[in-house]
Amino acid sequence: MIYEHVGFIVKDLEKSIEFYQQAFGFEILKKTAVNAYLYHGNDMLELMQCEQPDKMQNSLPAPGELMCGTPGLIHIGIRVDKLEETMKRVEKWGGVVIEPPEVFKPSYLYTADVSDEKLQRAIGRDTNMRIAVMADPDGVLLELLER
Repeated sequence: MIYEHVGFIVKDLEKSIEFYQQAFGFEILKKTAVNAYLYHGNDMLELMQCEQPDKMQNSLPAPGELMCGTPGLIHIGIRVDKLEETMKRVEKWGGVVIEPPEVFKPSYLYTADVSDEKLQRAIGRDTNMRIAVMADPDGVLLELLER
């Protein structure tokens, strides 16, 4: 099995493509009139044009309800090298800050013994990480992690 991509509905396909290109450096892998696959390294996002964008809700719940209020996909986690610089780019291209940066030191009950660098960094056994939560122009939550 291979995790392939995360897909979500957007109000304006072209605007969302530009947002993810400019804010995070994604590139277009393939595109149709109604969707686009963007990639960064070997990670992919699928953006799908909403058929009735005027009916999409554009309000976000209160910050305390965001991360655990409803079952289902809640955010996209993106590891970044420079949190403040990334946040400025996200805001410049239409994103908003939901939760400002904070230091997070996890207290794990279990971690796997893995050799893959990406998985090792995700575990971050002996490091504090900084996390901020933002939303893209359509309200998709973006958890930005600096390790």
